[in-house]
Amino acid sequence: MMGFFSIFALPRSRTAWMSNWLTTDNSTCLHEFSNGAKDGLWDFIQSIESDFVGISEPGLEALDYIPSDVLMTFPMVIIKQDAAFSFKKCLSAWPSIYSGENIRNVLKNILNQWSDVLDKLSQCENCKTFYEHDLNDLNVLSEIWEYLLPDIKHNKLRTKLLMEIDMSVKYRTIDQGYQMIKRQKETISAIRSMPWEWA
Repeated sequence: MMGFFSIFALPRSRTAWMSNWLTTDNSTCLHEFSNGAKDGLWDFIQSIESDFVGISEPGLEALDYIPSDVLMTFPMVIIKQDAAFSFKKCLSAWPSIYSGENIRNVLKNILNQWSDVLDKLSQCENCKTFYEHDLNDLNVLSEIWEYLLPDIKHNKLRTKLLMEIDMSVKYRTIDQGYQMIKRQKETISAIRSMPWEWA
């Protein structure tokens, strides 16, 4: 089996940037790969011809399709960010989507619940936790790289060049935003029913 790795964070925590950064000639890192779909995704991930395959997720939908024994075996990184700060950045990035009070409250509740689950995941033995505001530190990025891609040399010059690039995901329509919120509510319901002994 290929070397698998996972990154989990709250939205607006640079997971899109990290997926590009961790994709090389010998590694593939998928960003928001589930995007509402679940059936067959793990089989597809295993079919990718790459020495390392990972996911970089600003949410928890991947918990629905990645087997728990896989998540608990291979390297995992949690990018920590305060839920209130993530909420403010979401409002700033998508003001038209979160213009109503009801949907803002839904988002706030989801982020708080996600934050609790991320705290629980961070206690796993195969998990390392870093803070979003430290991702501009080359030493921190080197530590993440060496943990997730131990057999691939970290090209620090490439990393420095990529650090100058903004790679943000933006929803172009209100409907896309509402569909995203709907998926996250469904995911939270599924997570509540999960056996958390492995966490």
